[in-house]
Amino acid sequence: MKIIRILSNNAVVYRNDNGEECIALGKGVGFKKKFGDDLDTSLIDNQFVKRGDSMTDIFLDMLSSIPPLCLAVAEQIIELAKKRLRFDENEESLFLALSDHIHYAVRRHKKGEDIKNLMLNDIKSFYSKEYAIALEALDVMNTRFKINMPEDEAGFIALHLANACNQSEMKETMRSAKIIKDIFAILERNNCNLDLNQSLNYNRIVTHLKYLSIRIFNHEQTLEQDTSIYDDILERMPFANTIAVEIDNYFTSTYEAKLTHDEKIFLTLHINRLLQEKPKAL
Repeated sequence: MKIIRILSNNAVVYRNDNGEECIALGKGVGFKKKFGDDLDTSLIDNQFVKRGDSMTDIFLDMLSSIPPLCLAVAEQIIELAKKRLRFDENEESLFLALSDHIHYAVRRHKKGEDIKNLMLNDIKSFYSKEYAIALEALDVMNTRFKINMPEDEAGFIALHLANACNQSEMKETMRSAKIIKDIFAILERNNCNLDLNQSLNYNRIVTHLKYLSIRIFNHEQTLEQDTSIYDDILERMPFANTIAVEIDNYFTSTYEAKLTHDEKIFLTLHINRLLQEKPKAL
C-alpha cells in the first residue's frame, strides 16, 4: 500500500489493495514519509475509507489541521452510531464536521470555555435516538481525552448525527427543532397532552413534524387528493382541525409556506390522538 499524500506526521492518505483512497491515523505514520513510500501498517491506530469520488483538496486540507486523536475519536463515534442510524451517503461530511467540532470543543473545554446548549431539552425530545447515542459519544470523548465535558456537549453531537441522518444542513436541523418547539407551544395552548415521557402518540407527531419541516425547507409537498374523502374526518374532529389550521397559519406567516389539504388532515389526525390521550398518573 502506497502513500499518496502526507497530511501530518500522524495522518496520511494511501490507496488500499482495492484501489480505495483511505486515511491512516497513527503516531508517526507520516513522519519522514513522502509520496510513493510504503505505508507502515503497524503504526495505524485508525483508518477511514473514502466512499465515492476522490477526496477533495478542501476535505484533506481541513483534516490535516485536525489532531489525529480527534480524527480517531470521530471515527469511533461514527462506528458507534452506524449500528443504530443510517447515514452512509453523508458519512464523509459527518466525519469531517464531527472531527472539526471535537477539535474545537475539547480545546474550549480545556480553556474553561464550555458553551451552554440552550436547546438541550428540545434536542432530547426531538432527536431522542440521536441524543442517546451522543451520550455514549460523550463518554468516549471524556475517556479518550481524559476530560469531563458537560452534558451540553452531547446535545451538539446529537445535532451532527441528526444532520447526517436527515441529509440536511446543520442550519436546517436547528430550524427543524425550532419549528417543532413552536408547534408544540401552539398545541399546549390548545390543551393537547404532550407527554414528556414520550408516549406513542407523542413520538408519532414528533416524527411527522420532523419530516414535514424537511419537506417545507425542500419545497416538497404531498399530492392533493379528492378532498371530499376527508369530509367525515373534519366533521368528527373539528377542534383538532382548528389547531391544524392554526399551525398552517404559523407556516404561512413565518416561512411563507402553505400546507396542502392532505398535510392539514394528517396533522388533524395526530392532534386528535393527543387531545384524547389522558395524562399519566404521577
